[in-house]
Amino acid sequence: MKIKSFNDFEKRYSNDYNTFSKKVAIASIKKEDHPFFSVIKDRSDLYEKYQGYPVIIDEGFSTGSQLVFENSAGVYNSNSAPDLIEISRKMSDNPYLPKVSTSIKDIRKGFRFPVIAKSEKRSDSYKTIGKLRSSEINYDTFVENPDPRTRFKILVFKGEPVSIVEWINKFPIDVDMNSFEYLKESIEISKLIWEHLDLDLCNVEIIESIKGDIIIRSVSTDLNLNPIQEKVVYEKVYEDHYGAKLPNWFKLKIFNDHVLPYYKRRENDVKLIKSRHSMDYSKVN
Repeated sequence: MKIKSFNDFEKRYSNDYNTFSKKVAIASIKKEDHPFFSVIKDRSDLYEKYQGYPVIIDEGFSTGSQLVFENSAGVYNSNSAPDLIEISRKMSDNPYLPKVSTSIKDIRKGFRFPVIAKSEKRSDSYKTIGKLRSSEINYDTFVENPDPRTRFKILVFKGEPVSIVEWINKFPIDVDMNSFEYLKESIEISKLIWEHLDLDLCNVEIIESIKGDIIIRSVSTDLNLNPIQEKVVYEKVYEDHYGAKLPNWFKLKIFNDHVLPYYKRRENDVKLIKSRHSMDYSKVN
């Protein structure tokens, strides 16, 4: 942080929690309040009270036809996430994307089942080409949908994976990224999403198929952050927007007050579910 004024000097060396808290906002219809994020519930507040603030636009929050800010550098997630078919078309031939076709004749050419068949009015899953053909329904799009061994959600900030959560039977497990066997693939996928879709902050759902390869299932700006993710997102957005590091004592306070209780709850939860990817909640500090 370059110190340009006495106010900058005071801020850099301040020991006041309020100097650094509530300096990143989330515009969300789902949150009422938060211990360190500012929460924007009303569209008018977005334009009137938060000029100059970094603001994360959560999925479902309508910004209207107005520009969010005169300078959009303060807005994170001003773009919406496309569906998987559009992503596959934009990033065709990418090894991490399922095959997509508009012709049932192409299904023979290396498509893996199950396949999702879509039309304007419906979407159905078929386990075999025989069942798809016998349906006699006119579909306009076909998407590979191989069975997963397990699935993950990568939280991506500007092309960088900042958190990974494994989902086992709808139960979320925080992944130890230091030992994650698919970290290389996660980094590559995160960069691709940033380069092609220009999403500041999003969740990329991937699966490990039963054949062992990694495939993108969806991309979403519906963040639904857990306490670990809230801490890392606050830090990333604050430091990206203001060009200054948050002090370590502030990060530690957030960890002790907000994240540590979550670790203690999850330490008991993961005893019931076996995962080779899980972080050891008892050893994290």
